[in-house]
Amino acid sequence: MGEAAVDVFKRAGYEVKRVGKLDWEFLRRGGGVDQAIYGGLVSGGVWERVRVRIVATSAFEPRLELRAEKVRSPGDQVFEEAHRITNPKRYQAQVAALNARLK
Repeated sequence: MGEAAVDVFKRAGYEVKRVGKLDWEFLRRGGGVDQAIYGGLVSGGVWERVRVRIVATSAFEPRLELRAEKVRSPGDQVFEEAHRITNPKRYQAQVAALNARLK
């Protein structure tokens, strides 16, 4: 399952930042609009961070949980600023590809 998640997000242009047994973190540079909206023109840029993890449901079937954020200065303990992305439609292609590979 982990290899599938890494492959799907790499193909979508993300860098792999962290790999665990049940969770992964991916990062890619935000576009021009992201830079303007989230202040990336002044700082070190705005990045899109996606965290994916597997959680067990009550039926003991694995389910993917995805959390996406726009982040300024990712990884900086003092200056990192994250804004959660609430539109899950942005990631339908990645989630669909991952689900197809897991079946």
